[in-house]
Amino acid sequence: MVVYHNKLQYYGITALIYMLIQSYLTGRYHCVVINSKISTHNIYSKRGTSSKSVSQGFILGSLLFLIYIKDLWTTSNENATLILFASDTSLFITTSNLIDLGKNTIETFKQLLKWFNSNLLSPHLKKHTHFIHFKTINSPILDIQNGYHNN
Repeated sequence: MVVYHNKLQYYGITALIYMLIQSYLTGRYHCVVINSKISTHNIYSKRGTSSKSVSQGFILGSLLFLIYIKDLWTTSNENATLILFASDTSLFITTSNLIDLGKNTIETFKQLLKWFNSNLLSPHLKKHTHFIHFKTINSPILDIQNGYHNN
């Protein structure tokens, strides 16, 4: 809640509204319901608690998510551009040579990881992570390895 509180204060959310949002985020329970085709009874999972998440499907959840990631774009530099759509993020890095591409990629990922850590998040790079190298006809072939390990 500390990260949320600091960000909410930064964007002008005052004490009364913050307390309302805090009550929305704390003490939440969830369970999974499976509609049974075999019988007339549904199947329910055990009830669990949510300590760090916002329920999906609520308008307030979407708004809080946007507030939470609003400063993510500040991690990019003049050669890196972040494109955000819902909860997906694409990173575009442009340079005129491969050495700068490697340096800018490493520096940008360091900045992104710092942002993720300070916001109590971790990137999920194994989910549909792709690298596309756009080059001219005479450019050398780029051989790049994914050097990030999600520990």
